[in-house]
Amino acid sequence: MAEQKNITRRVGGFYYTEFGILKSVEVIDRFLVITNEHGHERRKSKVYASWTSSKDKLEKLIDEPLITRAPADSAYSSKEWFSDAIVNEFFTARRVNDKGVATDITHRLLQAPKESDELTRELLFEARIQKQYAVENAVRLAKYERYSLEEDLQVLKEEREQLSAKDKESVDEDTADVRKVVEDWIEQDAVRSFGVFGYARSKGRGLKHIDKQFAMRYRFDSTKVKRIEVSVKAYLDKNYILGDIVQGNEVIECAMAIARRHEDNSWMVKTVRPLKQTARHYQLEREILGDNKDAPEPLPYWFDVYDKVVDELRA
Repeated sequence: MAEQKNITRRVGGFYYTEFGILKSVEVIDRFLVITNEHGHERRKSKVYASWTSSKDKLEKLIDEPLITRAPADSAYSSKEWFSDAIVNEFFTARRVNDKGVATDITHRLLQAPKESDELTRELLFEARIQKQYAVENAVRLAKYERYSLEEDLQVLKEEREQLSAKDKESVDEDTADVRKVVEDWIEQDAVRSFGVFGYARSKGRGLKHIDKQFAMRYRFDSTKVKRIEVSVKAYLDKNYILGDIVQGNEVIECAMAIARRHEDNSWMVKTVRPLKQTARHYQLEREILGDNKDAPEPLPYWFDVYDKVVDELRA
Protein backbone atom coordinates (compact mmCIF):
# COMPACT_ATOMS: atom_id res chain seq x y z
CA MET A 1 0.00 0.00 0.00
CA ALA A 2 1.36 3.43 -0.98
CA GLU A 3 2.31 5.81 1.78
CA GLN A 4 0.05 8.83 2.17
CA LYS A 5 1.61 12.25 2.67
CA ASN A 6 1.89 13.04 6.36
CA ILE A 7 0.57 16.43 7.43
CA THR A 8 2.45 18.68 9.89
CA ARG A 9 0.72 21.61 11.63
CA ARG A 10 1.96 24.08 14.19
CA VAL A 11 -0.59 24.51 16.99
CA GLY A 12 0.47 26.71 19.88
CA GLY A 13 4.03 25.91 20.89
CA PHE A 14 4.15 22.49 19.21
CA TYR A 15 4.41 20.83 15.83
CA TYR A 16 1.91 18.01 15.34
CA THR A 17 2.95 15.53 12.64
CA GLU A 18 1.06 12.52 11.32
CA PHE A 19 2.97 9.30 11.97
CA GLY A 20 0.92 6.48 10.50
CA ILE A 21 -0.19 3.24 12.18
CA LEU A 22 1.78 2.46 15.33
CA LYS A 23 3.28 -1.03 15.09
CA SER A 24 5.89 -1.23 17.85
CA VAL A 25 7.10 0.51 21.00
CA GLU A 26 10.62 -0.32 22.18
CA VAL A 27 13.24 0.92 24.59
CA ILE A 28 16.57 0.91 22.74
CA ASP A 29 19.62 2.14 24.62
CA ARG A 30 18.83 5.72 25.71
CA PHE A 31 15.68 6.09 23.64
CA LEU A 32 12.00 5.21 23.47
CA VAL A 33 11.48 4.23 19.83
CA ILE A 34 8.17 3.92 17.98
CA THR A 35 7.79 2.36 14.51
CA ASN A 36 4.92 2.67 12.02
CA GLU A 37 3.55 0.27 9.38
CA HIS A 38 6.20 1.39 6.87
CA GLY A 39 9.11 0.84 9.25
CA HIS A 40 9.67 4.54 9.90
CA GLU A 41 10.82 5.45 13.41
CA ARG A 42 10.53 8.40 15.78
CA ARG A 43 12.40 8.68 19.06
CA LYS A 44 12.13 10.20 22.50
CA SER A 45 15.17 10.50 24.74
CA LYS A 46 15.06 8.88 28.18
CA VAL A 47 16.55 12.09 29.52
CA TYR A 48 12.93 13.28 29.75
CA ALA A 49 11.10 11.92 32.80
CA SER A 50 7.85 11.52 30.84
CA TRP A 51 9.30 8.72 28.68
CA THR A 52 7.82 6.24 31.17
CA SER A 53 4.30 7.68 30.79
CA SER A 54 4.75 7.81 27.01
CA LYS A 55 5.76 4.15 26.91
CA ASP A 56 2.73 3.08 28.96
CA LYS A 57 0.38 5.20 26.86
CA LEU A 58 1.79 4.11 23.49
CA GLU A 59 1.74 0.40 24.30
CA LYS A 60 -2.04 0.74 24.58
CA LEU A 61 -2.20 2.41 21.14
CA ILE A 62 -0.64 -0.33 19.03
CA ASP A 63 -2.40 -0.51 15.60
CA GLU A 64 -3.88 2.98 16.05
CA PRO A 65 -3.14 5.88 13.66
CA LEU A 66 -1.02 8.43 15.53
CA ILE A 67 0.06 12.04 15.46
CA THR A 68 3.31 12.85 17.26
CA ARG A 69 3.98 16.12 19.05
CA ALA A 70 7.31 17.95 19.27
CA PRO A 71 8.25 21.39 20.68
CA ALA A 72 8.24 24.05 17.98
CA ASP A 73 11.39 25.68 19.38
CA SER A 74 13.42 22.45 19.27
CA ALA A 75 16.46 22.12 17.00
CA TYR A 76 15.45 18.51 16.28
CA SER A 77 13.15 17.48 13.43
CA SER A 78 9.53 16.71 14.37
CA LYS A 79 9.68 13.92 11.76
CA GLU A 80 12.43 12.14 13.70
CA TRP A 81 11.77 13.03 17.35
CA PHE A 82 8.66 13.33 19.53
CA SER A 83 7.63 14.41 23.02
CA ASP A 84 4.12 12.93 23.04
CA ALA A 85 1.51 11.35 20.76
CA ILE A 86 -2.24 11.40 20.25
CA VAL A 87 -4.65 9.38 18.12
CA ASN A 88 -5.23 10.66 14.59
CA GLU A 89 -9.01 10.75 14.88
CA PHE A 90 -11.39 11.09 11.94
CA PHE A 91 -14.12 13.72 11.87
CA THR A 92 -17.16 13.83 9.59
CA ALA A 93 -18.86 17.02 8.44
CA ARG A 94 -22.09 17.13 6.43
CA ARG A 95 -22.39 19.58 3.58
CA VAL A 96 -25.59 20.46 1.71
CA ASN A 97 -25.32 21.90 -1.80
CA ASP A 98 -27.65 24.37 -3.55
CA LYS A 99 -29.94 21.54 -4.59
CA GLY A 100 -30.32 20.28 -1.03
CA VAL A 101 -28.17 17.21 -1.56
CA ALA A 102 -26.18 16.29 1.55
CA THR A 103 -22.64 14.89 1.38
CA ASP A 104 -20.58 13.59 4.29
CA ILE A 105 -16.92 14.63 4.12
CA THR A 106 -14.34 12.97 6.40
CA HIS A 107 -11.27 14.80 7.70
CA ARG A 108 -8.29 13.59 9.67
CA LEU A 109 -7.52 15.49 12.88
CA LEU A 110 -5.09 17.88 11.18
CA GLN A 111 -7.38 18.53 8.22
CA ALA A 112 -10.11 21.19 7.97
CA PRO A 113 -12.73 22.25 5.40
CA LYS A 114 -11.05 24.08 2.49
CA GLU A 115 -13.24 27.15 2.88
CA SER A 116 -12.19 27.77 6.51
CA ASP A 117 -9.74 30.60 7.16
CA GLU A 118 -6.39 30.23 8.95
CA LEU A 119 -7.65 31.33 12.37
CA THR A 120 -10.67 29.00 12.20
CA ARG A 121 -8.43 26.08 11.25
CA GLU A 122 -6.04 26.74 14.12
CA LEU A 123 -8.89 27.01 16.64
CA LEU A 124 -10.41 23.81 15.25
CA PHE A 125 -7.16 21.85 15.53
CA GLU A 126 -6.54 23.22 19.03
CA ALA A 127 -10.03 22.21 20.21
CA ARG A 128 -9.64 18.67 18.82
CA ILE A 129 -6.24 18.24 20.49
CA GLN A 130 -7.33 19.68 23.84
CA LYS A 131 -10.35 17.38 23.89
CA GLN A 132 -8.08 14.32 23.60
CA TYR A 133 -5.81 15.51 26.41
CA ALA A 134 -8.79 16.34 28.65
CA VAL A 135 -10.20 12.82 28.22
CA GLU A 136 -6.75 11.26 28.72
CA ASN A 137 -6.17 13.13 31.98
CA ALA A 138 -9.64 12.28 33.29
CA VAL A 139 -9.16 8.58 32.57
CA ARG A 140 -5.67 8.55 34.11
CA LEU A 141 -6.78 10.07 37.40
CA ALA A 142 -10.14 8.26 37.62
CA LYS A 143 -8.52 5.04 38.82
CA TYR A 144 -7.26 6.83 41.94
CA GLU A 145 -10.67 8.21 42.88
CA ARG A 146 -12.96 6.62 45.43
CA TYR A 147 -16.65 6.08 45.01
CA SER A 148 -18.39 7.51 48.07
CA LEU A 149 -17.95 9.81 51.05
CA GLU A 150 -18.13 6.80 53.40
CA GLU A 151 -15.28 5.12 51.50
CA ASP A 152 -13.32 8.36 51.56
CA LEU A 153 -13.68 8.73 55.33
CA GLN A 154 -12.79 5.10 55.99
CA VAL A 155 -9.65 5.30 53.87
CA LEU A 156 -8.56 8.54 55.54
CA LYS A 157 -9.07 6.92 58.94
CA GLU A 158 -7.03 3.86 57.94
CA GLU A 159 -4.25 6.06 56.56
CA ARG A 160 -4.24 8.31 59.61
CA GLU A 161 -3.91 5.35 61.97
CA GLN A 162 -0.70 4.32 60.23
CA LEU A 163 1.03 7.61 60.98
CA SER A 164 3.14 8.23 64.04
CA ALA A 165 2.29 11.23 66.25
CA LYS A 166 5.26 13.12 64.81
CA ASP A 167 4.18 12.33 61.24
CA LYS A 168 0.64 13.56 61.92
CA GLU A 169 2.02 16.94 62.95
CA SER A 170 4.18 17.25 59.83
CA VAL A 171 1.56 16.31 57.20
CA ASP A 172 0.20 19.85 56.81
CA GLU A 173 3.68 21.31 56.39
CA ASP A 174 4.65 18.59 53.91
CA THR A 175 1.45 19.16 51.92
CA ALA A 176 2.15 22.89 51.59
CA ASP A 177 5.71 22.17 50.38
CA VAL A 178 4.56 19.63 47.77
CA ARG A 179 1.81 21.85 46.36
CA LYS A 180 4.35 24.62 45.73
CA VAL A 181 6.58 22.52 43.48
CA VAL A 182 4.73 19.61 41.90
CA GLU A 183 3.28 21.43 38.87
CA ASP A 184 6.71 22.86 38.04
CA TRP A 185 8.24 19.39 38.31
CA ILE A 186 5.74 17.98 35.82
CA GLU A 187 6.30 20.86 33.41
CA GLN A 188 10.10 20.61 33.65
CA ASP A 189 9.87 16.91 32.67
CA ALA A 190 13.05 15.87 34.50
CA VAL A 191 13.61 12.69 36.51
CA ARG A 192 13.68 13.55 40.23
CA SER A 193 15.86 11.86 42.80
CA PHE A 194 14.19 11.12 46.16
CA GLY A 195 15.88 9.80 49.27
CA VAL A 196 14.33 6.81 51.02
CA PHE A 197 13.13 7.97 54.45
CA GLY A 198 15.11 6.56 57.36
CA TYR A 199 17.88 5.17 55.20
CA ALA A 200 20.40 3.95 57.76
CA ARG A 201 20.61 0.27 57.02
CA SER A 202 23.43 -1.90 58.20
CA LYS A 203 23.89 -5.58 58.78
CA GLY A 204 21.52 -6.97 61.36
CA ARG A 205 19.39 -3.84 61.80
CA GLY A 206 16.38 -5.22 59.90
CA LEU A 207 13.83 -3.51 57.68
CA LYS A 208 12.66 0.06 58.05
CA HIS A 209 8.94 0.90 58.01
CA ILE A 210 9.25 2.27 54.45
CA ASP A 211 10.84 -1.02 53.28
CA LYS A 212 7.86 -3.00 54.57
CA GLN A 213 5.40 -0.67 52.84
CA PHE A 214 7.21 -0.82 49.52
CA ALA A 215 7.35 -4.61 49.77
CA MET A 216 3.73 -5.27 50.77
CA ARG A 217 2.20 -2.65 48.43
CA TYR A 218 4.42 -2.82 45.34
CA ARG A 219 6.59 -5.93 45.78
CA PHE A 220 9.54 -3.57 45.49
CA ASP A 221 12.81 -4.15 47.35
CA SER A 222 13.90 -0.74 48.64
CA THR A 223 16.56 -2.13 50.98
CA LYS A 224 19.30 -1.91 48.35
CA VAL A 225 18.82 1.73 47.42
CA LYS A 226 19.55 4.96 49.23
CA ARG A 227 17.70 7.03 46.61
CA ILE A 228 15.12 6.29 43.93
CA GLU A 229 14.69 7.98 40.56
CA VAL A 230 11.09 9.13 39.97
CA SER A 231 9.21 10.49 36.98
CA VAL A 232 6.54 12.70 38.61
CA LYS A 233 3.20 12.34 36.79
CA ALA A 234 0.50 14.01 38.90
CA TYR A 235 -0.43 15.51 42.26
CA LEU A 236 -2.90 13.29 44.14
CA ASP A 237 -3.73 14.84 47.54
CA LYS A 238 -2.06 15.99 50.76
CA ASN A 239 1.64 15.33 50.25
CA TYR A 240 1.03 12.41 47.85
CA ILE A 241 2.20 12.37 44.26
CA LEU A 242 1.79 9.82 41.49
CA GLY A 243 5.08 8.84 39.89
CA ASP A 244 7.01 6.16 38.08
CA ILE A 245 9.99 4.68 39.88
CA VAL A 246 12.58 4.19 37.14
CA GLN A 247 15.14 1.40 37.51
CA GLY A 248 16.89 1.00 34.17
CA ASN A 249 14.12 -0.04 31.77
CA GLU A 250 11.88 -1.24 34.62
CA VAL A 251 9.10 1.14 35.65
CA ILE A 252 6.92 0.88 38.77
CA GLU A 253 3.93 3.22 39.03
CA CYS A 254 3.60 4.31 42.65
CA ALA A 255 1.58 6.63 44.91
CA MET A 256 4.04 8.08 47.39
CA ALA A 257 4.06 10.65 50.18
CA ILE A 258 7.06 12.92 49.96
CA ALA A 259 8.62 15.56 52.19
CA ARG A 260 11.30 18.22 51.92
CA ARG A 261 14.44 18.07 54.07
CA HIS A 262 14.72 21.76 54.84
CA GLU A 263 18.30 21.53 56.07
CA ASP A 264 19.59 20.69 52.57
CA ASN A 265 16.48 21.31 50.40
CA SER A 266 16.40 17.69 49.24
CA TRP A 267 13.29 15.48 48.98
CA MET A 268 12.50 12.06 50.39
CA VAL A 269 9.79 9.41 50.14
CA LYS A 270 8.21 8.99 53.58
CA THR A 271 5.59 6.34 52.83
CA VAL A 272 3.63 4.73 49.99
CA ARG A 273 0.02 3.73 49.65
CA PRO A 274 -1.79 1.39 47.23
CA LEU A 275 -2.41 2.73 43.74
CA LYS A 276 -6.11 1.94 44.05
CA GLN A 277 -6.63 3.30 47.53
CA THR A 278 -9.66 1.48 48.98
CA ALA A 279 -10.86 0.57 52.44
CA ARG A 280 -10.94 -3.06 51.23
CA HIS A 281 -7.20 -3.02 50.55
CA TYR A 282 -6.39 -1.76 54.05
CA GLN A 283 -8.86 -4.24 55.54
CA LEU A 284 -7.11 -7.15 53.80
CA GLU A 285 -3.69 -5.97 55.01
CA ARG A 286 -5.02 -5.75 58.57
CA GLU A 287 -6.58 -9.24 58.38
CA ILE A 288 -3.35 -10.77 57.06
CA LEU A 289 -1.00 -8.91 59.38
CA GLY A 290 -3.02 -9.01 62.58
CA ASP A 291 -0.79 -7.49 65.27
CA ASN A 292 2.33 -7.85 63.09
CA LYS A 293 2.10 -4.47 61.32
CA ASP A 294 5.62 -3.55 62.41
CA ALA A 295 6.91 -7.05 63.04
CA PRO A 296 10.66 -7.62 62.46
CA GLU A 297 9.98 -10.07 59.64
CA PRO A 298 12.28 -10.53 56.61
CA LEU A 299 11.50 -9.23 53.13
CA PRO A 300 9.84 -12.45 51.80
CA TYR A 301 7.20 -12.14 54.55
CA TRP A 302 6.13 -8.72 53.22
CA PHE A 303 6.22 -9.91 49.61
CA ASP A 304 3.87 -12.69 50.70
CA VAL A 305 1.48 -10.09 52.15
CA TYR A 306 1.47 -8.36 48.75
CA ASP A 307 0.72 -11.63 46.93
CA LYS A 308 -2.15 -12.52 49.27
CA VAL A 309 -3.77 -9.05 49.02
CA VAL A 310 -3.53 -9.07 45.23
CA ASP A 311 -5.02 -12.58 45.02
CA GLU A 312 -7.95 -11.56 47.25
CA LEU A 313 -8.63 -8.37 45.29
CA ARG A 314 -8.63 -10.31 42.01
CA ALA A 315 -10.92 -13.04 43.36
